[in-house]
Amino acid sequence: MKNYSHIILTIALVSLSFTVSADSVGKPGEKASDKKQMMAMMKHVSPMPSLMPVVIKNTDLLGLSKEQTEALAKERKERHARVHALAKEIMAEESKILQAALDEKPIEEIHVMSLVVMDKRLAIINAKAGCRDIVRKTLNDEQWKELVSLYKQSHE
Repeated sequence: MKNYSHIILTIALVSLSFTVSADSVGKPGEKASDKKQMMAMMKHVSPMPSLMPVVIKNTDLLGLSKEQTEALAKERKERHARVHALAKEIMAEESKILQAALDEKPIEEIHVMSLVVMDKRLAIINAKAGCRDIVRKTLNDEQWKELVSLYKQSHE
């Protein structure tokens, strides 16, 4: 009975991943709907806030200096592609887990597959925490408070 509970829970969690298509995310020249899909995918794969899009969208409102803008652009360039690649990998791995559950693979095999996903989720959490730390060090206290407020407003 315990094994069936694990399988059902795994299927339920994995099925959430199918609300977003990983194939159309993060491409150059993406449309607004693609950006929404990307944001939904990032929200699915990580509980960490995505602060950089809020900073970029509100550079003027935050009153960022040229130096601050350049520092944050450098940070984004270093992490963005890696984090999005990990997110796409997570979505693909979750699809494999779902199929393994439907194919009646042993729970031990599904657990191993799930550990791969969890490792990638932790890598995203670490990268986003690093990004948050860079943003926090780059902004002054007033700018940081404004950013947090803007983030909360845009994610209500």
